[in-house]
Amino acid sequence: MDTKVTPPVSQLNGGALKDLVSLRIFTRVVELQSFSEVARRAGVTPATVIKHIASLEAQLRTRLLNHRSRRIRRGRR
Repeated sequence: MDTKVTPPVSQLNGGALKDLVSLRIFTRVVELQSFSEVARRAGVTPATVIKHIASLEAQLRTRLLNHRSRRIRRGRR
């Protein structure tokens, strides 16, 4: 199940669509355990993937992923 996550944030119009793309990116990061692999498959930069995750975390006011090391773990529930 390899689906592209498009379009990039810079090309989105409207917050709802951006949120859906960000949620899709979040689920792919959890599935693949890699920002760079999600970025590669989506055809975007790793920084774009990280911005999507940061946007969700800011909206929800919680850390969704712990990613300070090489490992990615889901944050607290």
